[in-house]
Amino acid sequence: MELKMYNNPYIEKNESCCNNSSCCGPSNTYVRDYSKVGRNEKCPCGSGFKFKKCCSK
Repeated sequence: MELKMYNNPYIEKNESCCNNSSCCGPSNTYVRDYSKVGRNEKCPCGSGFKFKKCCSK
């Protein structure tokens, strides 16, 4: 089996092919204002049931 190597001028080591930050994705991470409700925690609606049996459906 013979392998061939190709050089790609757009992709170099440790260098992005994209110089425009708008196409590379968001630079800021999303920060939630409240804590996430676990499946086995009591439901925040006040019913007394676990979240998975109440409002997660």
